[in-house]
Amino acid sequence: MFETAAHADGSELTSSAGDRHTTVVIVGTVDDHALIGRLASEVLATRFNIDLRVVEIAAEALRNEVDLAVHSGARVVIDVDSRSGRIDSLFVDPTTHVVTLKVSLEAQPMPALEPVLALRTTEFVRATLIGFALPEPDALLSPISSDRTVRSRGLVGMSFGIAGAEGGLRAQGEVGLQLRLLGTSFGGFQLLVLAPVTQEPVGGAAATNAMASVWLGGGDAFVRGRLRHEASVEVGLGAVAVAMRVTGDPSAGWTGGTKTGLGAGAYVRIGGGVALTRSLTARIDLVVGGVPLRPVASAGGPTTYPWGYGFGVALAGIEARVF
Repeated sequence: MFETAAHADGSELTSSAGDRHTTVVIVGTVDDHALIGRLASEVLATRFNIDLRVVEIAAEALRNEVDLAVHSGARVVIDVDSRSGRIDSLFVDPTTHVVTLKVSLEAQPMPALEPVLALRTTEFVRATLIGFALPEPDALLSPISSDRTVRSRGLVGMSFGIAGAEGGLRAQGEVGLQLRLLGTSFGGFQLLVLAPVTQEPVGGAAATNAMASVWLGGGDAFVRGRLRHEASVEVGLGAVAVAMRVTGDPSAGWTGGTKTGLGAGAYVRIGGGVALTRSLTARIDLVVGGVPLRPVASAGGPTTYPWGYGFGVALAGIEARVF
């Protein structure tokens, strides 16, 4: 059921019966909250000081938090990964801040085995540090990883939705590609490209089969906040470029072909996401804006079809973390 792997170099753990700051740091992501809670309860029962480090769902932030704990005086750093059913315990020399012993416990990733995994990890930690003083437990701390441990991350998403505007053309189906860069846990930048999957007819004498399609591309800077550990909301402000393409065959007595009109404007975006796994997030985005410089479709008739001034886009899709 369990597999144990221990690695140690020639250094020995230093014992100090008068040490009143023996600290066990438990590091994990928001997905590991159930196993972290069981492990914290077991460690608290041993009367060690305990510090919880809960980070966002990002491997880079998790590695940074482990390194920070190793070099900030922690005696033991416990790295939790409930999805793989694995707990790594790193024993650190308090003088040199070098990891002198690493123990890994693994089990099938199922809730029924989490209490056993937490208990066996705690027993090994207590047995290894039995020569140290067991201080009264301090107040339980649960700090979210600070900005300095979260580096820029890249996310790529694909979404589907509709885009519509004033001017006479009906809303069109769109497929979108999003590239998002998260500079900190509070904001970042997004690039968005939307390509049409449907077309709308343009009436006029010049062509009986004229059809219009709309492309959009833009970018925004956004701020974000968390509703719960696995959910977040964003508000962004950005600029957009619009290309409206009209295709069709000319009617008798008319000449011409495909034409593309360009426009530009600004928008406000409100979005939200719910983490499905450590690397996948389901997203919804609503975009509302204006196009002062608007493209106009015409097929030679008295009626024209401008795209704008006001417009709106609704999107839903999936994004994945790529770096």
